Amino acid sequence: MPSVNHVFTSGCHNSSILALSRLIAAPVPLWLLDEPTGNLDPATALEVFEFLLALHRELRPTTLLVTHNMPLAERCGRIVRLGAMPQPV
Repeated sequence: MPSVNHVFTSGCHNSSILALSRLIAAPVPLWLLDEPTGNLDPATALEVFEFLLALHRELRPTTLLVTHNMPLAERCGRIVRLGAMPQPV
């Protein structure tokens, strides 16, 4: 399992730490992640996202991740856009 020490000490808010702890303590087959990095500074957001990717590779859950952060979304296996966002040509 990936190391959580750097994630838990780098600037996560208590709710983020609690959510990550739950994923580790009681793995479930479905992750519903609504803006998991939305309230974090960019450096911490990247650390948390890297941690989630590593944990995802190990536990292999089905995952629905909602984000407005396109650079992070582009690192996911599939992107579904909702609404009237313009599609690249």
